[in-house]
Amino acid sequence: MLKRTDILTMKLMRGIVIFSIFSLSSLVAFGQMDFQSRASFELSMDLTKDMEASLEFGQRFKDNSLHYDRSLITGAVKYDLPKGFSVGAGARYLLVQNSDQILESRSRFHGDLNYRWKISSFQIKLRDRIQYGFDDISSYINFGNKLTNRSRVGIAYDIFGTPISVY
Repeated sequence: MLKRTDILTMKLMRGIVIFSIFSLSSLVAFGQMDFQSRASFELSMDLTKDMEASLEFGQRFKDNSLHYDRSLITGAVKYDLPKGFSVGAGARYLLVQNSDQILESRSRFHGDLNYRWKISSFQIKLRDRIQYGFDDISSYINFGNKLTNRSRVGIAYDIFGTPISVY
């Protein structure tokens, strides 16, 4: 016989799946035409019991991973809230190679609201990010700023102590 919490969990999971199907079915999707690769290295440390700081270095390649695309460095802080919620903020600096093979500098700031829900060996992760970017120094003057909302849904599963995540 199923426990009340198991029944509620199954109903909640069914609701999440139905909501995801309806949400994703209304989006226009564009396929990626080439193989791109990303390499990154992240350092993180706990500042307090509930606060963490991180610094990430990344490199991206495009055109079947044969050509340099961009380098980036991201600094962020995350604070854990009760009941699986957390908030975060960060800044990213990028060097991007444009179609004329010229490097352009860009920067962006972001704020995150995260939710993590653990069910047995699974974790469902939700993130809503508001980011505000600048193309280069002249965009402060020319109003080339970009305000973007990015949402992410992910699921992680521990396989013999090794977490596997899909976003």
